[in-house]
Amino acid sequence: MKNKFLIGVLIAFLFICFTSISCGASNITDDTVAKEILRLQQELENKNSEIEDLEKQIEELEGQIETLGEESLPVEESSKTNESEIGEEEIENDETEVYGTKKSPAGVGEKYKVTREDWLNGQTTLEIELTEVISGDEAWNIVKNANMFNDEPLEGKEYILAKFKIQILDSEEDPFELNHSYFSVISGEGIEYTDFISVSGLEPDLRADVYIGAIHEGWTYFLVDKDDNDPLAVFDRKYDSEIWFKLRQ
Repeated sequence: MKNKFLIGVLIAFLFICFTSISCGASNITDDTVAKEILRLQQELENKNSEIEDLEKQIEELEGQIETLGEESLPVEESSKTNESEIGEEEIENDETEVYGTKKSPAGVGEKYKVTREDWLNGQTTLEIELTEVISGDEAWNIVKNANMFNDEPLEGKEYILAKFKIQILDSEEDPFELNHSYFSVISGEGIEYTDFISVSGLEPDLRADVYIGAIHEGWTYFLVDKDDNDPLAVFDRKYDSEIWFKLRQ
């Protein structure tokens, strides 16, 4: 509609100019003016046709964009579904018990492979297994017979002896110096026993220099409350390689 209106205005304008020219310039013929009007009209019609074509192309592109947007919706829903499924799987994995932890400590006969690292020995990979636990009067008799100078436990306390089998699979320090300090004991209430004790003469003793590939089995010792029903021994406590063991089987 706008183009038709413009054409009408242009024709009127040209008519006025034609009238003025015809009055003042006799060298311009009616035929020349008519041809010019027709040329201009044709150009306007061509432009109008181009505009209509562009409008159609825009409409087609908008339709394609809407179609693409609708097609993408199922993909997004599928993605969310997958994320939900992954989340449920992770929850299920989190609920799976991992033994050798404080929540699920290892028992006798359970073997674990760990890689540990410290400033003294560098990186060491080893296998560790609790093979035997002795407590109460039996443990005290073993301690007393091992060395007459070993201290008798105070009232309300008792020794727990734990035998560990350890194989050094790889180590930056060869031999690896194995000793009692790698173990801590935690009460059933979650408190570390900090009493200093020293027991000598145990056979075989845990303390040893162990070369790569070798297996060593020996006793370490703990002093706990007699009424502590759930004390736990911890290898490498506070490190990523820590492993927890039950001392009451």
